[in-house]
Amino acid sequence: MSLPATLGEALQLARGRIESVDAKLLLREASGCSAATLIGFPERALDVVAAQRFVDWLERREQGEPVAHLLGQREFFGRMFRVTADTLIPRPDTELLVELVLGLVALEPLSRPCFTAGEATRSSPPSSGEGLGERVQQAAGANDQHVSRVAVPSSLGAERGFRAACRTLAEPVGNAVPAVGRGAGWPEAGRGEREAPAPTILDLGTGTGAIAISIALERPHAKVTAVDASVAALAVAQDNAQKLDAPVRFLHGSWFAPVAGERFELIVSNPPYIAANDEHLAQGDVRFEPLSALVAGTDGLDDIRDIIAAAPAHLVSGGWLLLEHGYDQAAAVRALLATSGFVEVQSWKDLAGIERASGGRVAY
Repeated sequence: MSLPATLGEALQLARGRIESVDAKLLLREASGCSAATLIGFPERALDVVAAQRFVDWLERREQGEPVAHLLGQREFFGRMFRVTADTLIPRPDTELLVELVLGLVALEPLSRPCFTAGEATRSSPPSSGEGLGERVQQAAGANDQHVSRVAVPSSLGAERGFRAACRTLAEPVGNAVPAVGRGAGWPEAGRGEREAPAPTILDLGTGTGAIAISIALERPHAKVTAVDASVAALAVAQDNAQKLDAPVRFLHGSWFAPVAGERFELIVSNPPYIAANDEHLAQGDVRFEPLSALVAGTDGLDDIRDIIAAAPAHLVSGGWLLLEHGYDQAAAVRALLATSGFVEVQSWKDLAGIERASGGRVAY
């Protein structure tokens, strides 16, 4: 096969073989050109090295190899994360979990207001039926059209508004110390103020570390711990944290084993949730991802059951558990949460309108 001599010839070569969006992304990475250049200057020459790299990637993508594996990275929450065959590929759907965590940390101290050691009271208990979504909406303003009832963006524009609302809510007002604290380098508290404790957050099955690292960088005052049973995946996560300068504590082990005796204000997880006989396992990118990070028993809920059952012993009074799950598992996950004694149990929709995450709070 002769190599393409120009950007336009490269895209023509890929036409009908792989998705256009994939072809453009691979060509941008191979050539170093911007998306605008690909569109506006198809006649631009492509050097031999870049052309050969693109053709190699094209052939591998045509065989189904994920773009993230070809490039060795994937964007998540506005940052690039290293990806290998030992980890799940970060997906946009999972950003919902990060958004929910940021909403909680921005709005309240998760399980307690600003308090000194030993205190565990709320400043204002939620009214009957009030959940995380309602608290996000109330704090952002009843007329804020960017924040939905369940605190989930319904469009890209709404997503940006939601993130902005969360960031605004996290900012201190005047000289007040926000309820969840302000992390390293806090100004000394003034008269009558008390320094809020840093919120403690646990990410189970961290994989690339995308969830934990994103939370740690968006909420630097939080103390974030990430756990994974795979040594190889944990090495990738630690490398990502180092490159992004994220203060995350990484521990090796299965689910809660590495944090025995510890309690957190919030636990978040994107665990395996695909049924062992699901036909989708033989399709698309998941064919190249580790089965141990995808499959969880005959109904896909084995790991979610284990996490929900064990989580109360690792949550402080009033602490939250948030879980990603399959497109058709929301009702089952809510039932498991309720059976285990969680309150304010609810589900949240992703940008496609699918109930993609569910969670609840341990009762006070």
